[in-house]
Amino acid sequence: MANVLWQPLAYIFVQGLLVGLVVGFAVRKLNKAIAAMLGFSILAINVVWFARMMGVELPVPQVNDLMDSLLRLLPYTLLDVTERFGSLMPVITSLPFVGGLLLGAWAGFKIA
Repeated sequence: MANVLWQPLAYIFVQGLLVGLVVGFAVRKLNKAIAAMLGFSILAINVVWFARMMGVELPVPQVNDLMDSLLRLLPYTLLDVTERFGSLMPVITSLPFVGGLLLGAWAGFKIA
């Protein structure tokens, strides 16, 4: 009698275990893909924003308009930044990004 009761429960448990393993594996891989897409999107936004800060015109007018409208939200203008930092502006503005990128890459490799 006890074998009859445990066999269906064990069968259902093993099914749940296998489905859980597949779902967990898929979610983990999907999370990595989502994190990679998010990281590359943030990188692209920063590169485009930095190019606009440097005065580089992009070939897509909609992106130029969007970035110009975002730059108008800042509490300072491009002229203020250029006057204050001059030729050091590319180095100064890229150091925090590079530091964050290196720290994030290190953390990502440690977690994965």
